[in-house]
Amino acid sequence: MSQQQRSAHIRWSGSIAEGSGTISLSSGVLTDSTFTAATRFGDHPGTNPEELLAASLGGCFTMNLANLLTRAGHQVSGLQTEAHCLLVSEGQGLRISRISLRVRGEVPSLDQAAFQALADEAERTCPISGALKTEIRVEATLG
Repeated sequence: MSQQQRSAHIRWSGSIAEGSGTISLSSGVLTDSTFTAATRFGDHPGTNPEELLAASLGGCFTMNLANLLTRAGHQVSGLQTEAHCLLVSEGQGLRISRISLRVRGEVPSLDQAAFQALADEAERTCPISGALKTEIRVEATLG
């Protein structure tokens, strides 16, 4: 069994309202990308956890769909996916209520019903979709 570990490194200083943080990825694609309450709840430049989650799920889903289409014998001319993560206020906290994926495919000789069925399978079998339903372990250490 092959294993790949990917990492993100996050730093935060200050309160939620006035503080700021950075996110860096082990691949180097993001290095010290800023995130704050203003980037999460407003339109200020920088990233936020929901945007990264949408990108992660959208990328995984699209690769998985391309794989399923190819394994089914279809030529994939192109796939374009939009992923939207909806963060809502609930009581005293926040909750992700929905992640929507909208994919447009260019796959000759494939009908709409078959494309939708493979897209549904791609979402069900996508590793990131599975991760969103899995156990999360947290180890916290002071000092």
